[in-house]
Amino acid sequence: MLNLVSAAPAVHAEQPAYSDEFARTKVVPLCAATQLDNPQICLSRQFANATTQRRVTVRCDEFSVDTCSGFVAINHADKAIMLAFRGTIGSTQMIVESEETVFGEMVTWVAGGTVSKYFYNAFTAVWSAGIKDDFLTLKSKYPSYELWIVGHSLGGSMASLAASYIEKMKLFDGNLIKLVTFGQPRTGDKDFAAAHEAQIPYTFRVTHAHDVIPHSPAKGLRNYYHHKSEASGPSSLTRSCFQAFYNNDMSKPDFVVCNEGESNQCSDQNVDLSFNDHHRYFNVYIMRWGVAGCTGDPVNPPFI
Repeated sequence: MLNLVSAAPAVHAEQPAYSDEFARTKVVPLCAATQLDNPQICLSRQFANATTQRRVTVRCDEFSVDTCSGFVAINHADKAIMLAFRGTIGSTQMIVESEETVFGEMVTWVAGGTVSKYFYNAFTAVWSAGIKDDFLTLKSKYPSYELWIVGHSLGGSMASLAASYIEKMKLFDGNLIKLVTFGQPRTGDKDFAAAHEAQIPYTFRVTHAHDVIPHSPAKGLRNYYHHKSEASGPSSLTRSCFQAFYNNDMSKPDFVVCNEGESNQCSDQNVDLSFNDHHRYFNVYIMRWGVAGCTGDPVNPPFI
C-alpha cells in the first residue's frame, strides 16, 4: 500500500511551454517501448544513450490474463530518468477497466481528491513491484537529471498518478518532472484534478482529434474531471496551459493548448469519437510500432 501521509505544498516555477518536438521524438518511442518484454530494443533504436533499468509486469484485475506494465530507464544523452507505463491490452481488460472505473470504488488520493480504484491499483502494483526501488536508485546516482513520466491510454492515468505521488511525497522536485500522456482517460474527481494542477508545472495531456478514451468515463459521471494540460490545435510552441489538442492526423505540429481541465476549444468539441485516433498519435500506430521494435513504417506497422 502507498503511504498516504501528506507533505507540505511545494513552490513551483512558472508554467513552461508545451513542446511538440519533445512529445513527438521522446514520448512516442517511450510509449511504444512499453509494448515489448524488452523495451531496450526500442530505446537502442530511438535514443542516443538510454538503458532500461527494469521492466515490471503484474496482474492488475481479477482476470489472470490482464496485466499492467511499466519500465524505468536512464537516458544519459538527455540527462533524464524515464518512467513509462503501458496502455490497455485487449478487449477483456478494456471491458473490466471501463466497468470498474464507472461502477467500482473511488479511493482517496494522497495529493487530494479521489481516483478510480482500477487506476490506483494498476499504478501501485507496478510501482511496488520494482519501479519505485529502481527509480530511487537512479535518482540517488544521478541527482541532477530530469524525470520524464509518460504513458498512453491506461498508462496515461498510471503516469499521472505516478507523477502526483512522486511530487507529493517529495521523492523528486516537481519543477524537474515532465509529465506527458497520450489519450489519458479521466482519472479522478474535480478535487484530484485541482490538486494535480498545483503539483507539476510541465504537465500535458495530449489528445488526438476524435480519440474516444479521453472522454471516458463520461464528464460529470461520479464527478470525474480531467486535470489541466490538454494540448490540441495550431502552433508549434505555445505557452503551457494544459491540454495539447491536435484536431488532425498529427503528422505536423498543428495544435491548440487549452488551459481548462474540460474545454470545448479542445477535445470536448468533438462528439464523433473513435478508437482509430486512440491508437495513432503523431501519425504513429503506437502499439503496433512498439511490437515491431520501433522500426519500419510507423504509420502502418505490420501485425506481429
